Amino acid sequence: YLWEDNSTSPTRSINSPGTYSVEVFIGCETLVDSITVTVEQLPFVNLGNDTVICSGQPFILDATDINATNYLWQNNSTNPTYQVNQSGTFWVTISNNCGAYSDTIVVQQHQPFVINLGRDTTLCDNQGLVLNASTPNATYLWQDNSTNANLTVNNAGTYWVLVDDGC
Repeated sequence: YLWEDNSTSPTRSINSPGTYSVEVFIGCETLVDSITVTVEQLPFVNLGNDTVICSGQPFILDATDINATNYLWQNNSTNPTYQVNQSGTFWVTISNNCGAYSDTIVVQQHQPFVINLGRDTTLCDNQGLVLNASTPNATYLWQDNSTNANLTVNNAGTYWVLVDDGC
């Protein structure tokens, strides 16, 4: 026996990737064989934190991993990506010859909000009115460029607010 590293044992332990060859001398005959060894790693997936998506905007879950050879989503689809269009719990298992790894994410679809500043009203002298546009996780822009959730008015006029919650 003659291995490519010049060792002469009939067996050889391999612990790293590469191409290994051996020549075997049997009488007048020489036989040659080789093998290529690769190392495959366990795949890994992280779908991210639970999240809220905006209505009408697709949200793509991506489980792509260089070590994965198989993908299985909760609906039995087998693509590396999955498009979410609604609220729900979504999971994927990715695998290869070394094993499998799974992850789960909860997706909630954004619920539209309504801003109601109240009906047109009349104020008496020295009377104020608080206009409230409070909406969770939103930003505000009033006609006077103020940015609080509430606006106290003391004068006649037309008041408006732009509320943006990111969706």
